[in-house]
Amino acid sequence: MAAQAARSAGWPAALSRIEQALLILSVVGIGAVLFGCSSGGSVAGDRSLAVERIEIFPQDMVVYAGETTEPIQFSATVHWNTGDVTENAPVAWASSNQVAGEMDWEGLFTPAASNGGITQVTATYLGVRAYTTLTVVFTQDIVASGLPSSLPQQFENATVVEDDDRAPLIIYPYDGVVVPRNIHELPIHWNLVEERPLTILELDSVTTRTRVFTEADRWTPDDEEWQAIAATNSGGSFTITALSGVLEGEGEGGKLAGEVVSHSHVVEVSISRLDATGSVYYWSSSNKGIMRIAHGSDQAVDYFTPESGGDNCVSCHSLSPSGTRMGVGYYATGSNRQGLLEIHAEGPPTELRDYDTAINATYTTTTRDEKYTVGVDGGHLSLYDGQTWDYIGPIDIGFETVATPKFSPDGDEIVFAVVDPDKFNADTHFFEGRIAAAPFDGDTATFGEPYWVTPRVEGANQYYPVYSPDGNWIAYNQSTPTSPEANDADSFMDGTAELYLVARGGGAVPIRLDNLNDVERRFLGVIDEEILVGDDDVVEPTPVGPPPDEDEIPPPMLANSWPGWGPLPDADLIWLTFSSLRGFGHDVPFGNPQIWVSAIDPEKAEAGVDPSSPPFWLPLQDPETTNHIPQWGPL
Repeated sequence: MAAQAARSAGWPAALSRIEQALLILSVVGIGAVLFGCSSGGSVAGDRSLAVERIEIFPQDMVVYAGETTEPIQFSATVHWNTGDVTENAPVAWASSNQVAGEMDWEGLFTPAASNGGITQVTATYLGVRAYTTLTVVFTQDIVASGLPSSLPQQFENATVVEDDDRAPLIIYPYDGVVVPRNIHELPIHWNLVEERPLTILELDSVTTRTRVFTEADRWTPDDEEWQAIAATNSGGSFTITALSGVLEGEGEGGKLAGEVVSHSHVVEVSISRLDATGSVYYWSSSNKGIMRIAHGSDQAVDYFTPESGGDNCVSCHSLSPSGTRMGVGYYATGSNRQGLLEIHAEGPPTELRDYDTAINATYTTTTRDEKYTVGVDGGHLSLYDGQTWDYIGPIDIGFETVATPKFSPDGDEIVFAVVDPDKFNADTHFFEGRIAAAPFDGDTATFGEPYWVTPRVEGANQYYPVYSPDGNWIAYNQSTPTSPEANDADSFMDGTAELYLVARGGGAVPIRLDNLNDVERRFLGVIDEEILVGDDDVVEPTPVGPPPDEDEIPPPMLANSWPGWGPLPDADLIWLTFSSLRGFGHDVPFGNPQIWVSAIDPEKAEAGVDPSSPPFWLPLQDPETTNHIPQWGPL
């Protein structure tokens, strides 16, 4: 190899074989040390001879790959400072991203068969390097049964125009949503266009292209199809575009007739870098118990329905920091009683305190070391042993009536809602609360001087505060009366409930989570107008003048409530769960509470801007049940 380089470089033929050998050794051995990673330099033994540059062919190539993609042959040309050129030089080849494909020692690159990627191809010769970028776009065409297999080729030759009136509108997922890389499934729902029954979905990114041809109004990628998208785009994003067409003929003889029409509404989906872990536990009021959805599982589990206490319904539940214990509230008798469960990684929980041995409290919260537990009953706090839940004594926190306490992850502070006794009906039903916090000394089991976390908002009700897993932020609910005379800003699934974020420590301006709270009416799914009225006896006055445009009608109240944080799955975002009345595509109509998840970016919060993303519906829920109070634990 070195001798060939010597001949191509035009070295003097008069040199003896020994002299040539010595010169070659100096080029290969000493020259590599002298050059390092530079693009030029001299060689020991002949300071006038050097590699000036290397050219790689092809340059900055984009290849569309699939199961039958042909390998790509790279070649390199070495340019010497003497003006001589060595074509097809025997360089050392390397590829930076093995996910995109494999590079052999002769420069033959074989793209991956199941995913795409961007890789940096490097050619090295005598210590000099050259680089080029290869983009492998993984492609997959999915044609629904009964449609002609030639549709992808027909589509490539069709004329595409944009017209929102003749194109399908994607109603789920929301534009800007962020999902875990290992989300169980990501359904795509859209509104079909009359007289244009063929829908074409394009899911595009720099490294993937999936096209779906169907006459249905929804499509969900299976595990293999999703992994081809998620594995390549983790830490990145892809877009979803919906188009419509008309198909003439049946079966394999079907042909696209006329132009294909696209919608201007394009959905961008971002994928987290790492998998979500743990399980989400939520209260299903329809099932009268606690449901469990574990990440990586394929079904929701009816986790706990009590056998003791008659026809009890367990609802208000909370997890210990380790996720190994859960407090559950019994409410059949109307009294607040809190039972205790031991959580296992597999199988059902163990009931440590059943209905008969439950404590008189609700909304229990436990310190980081799980040495102490605090519960609230009738607006008054009590301290319990964190392991046995034996009663220790009452807590005087400096306020007459408080509700919904939560310890910080470090165990050094507790946050709660302060309520005027005249506005307090029960631990789950009160008005005009305000968020405060107090330090906690775990050595002496005492609380320090409390302070206000949020500013007073006239007439508003603030409640359900909970610390983020890094301890820096507090998410909470805020409800506002629908009118000055209304008494409807309750703490229990109030329609006006919205989620806010505020920095721990007080004094900061709370941030309304706009992306999480707000949904355009056209993305709310089926809306039963009787639900919006809320009372069959109410007669709405006949409006005067032309009806307003649907886009101008404000969306109904969504009751975004019960915030709960997930563990830290990624370095740059945190998951926030909540329940909401919003509809989910074609499957859940507006008005049926379901669990939703939003990604929170702490860096944006630190800058004082909305850190939330539009949420996604938690997969595997029963869309026909009413679901509340999501708690995300590590087990």
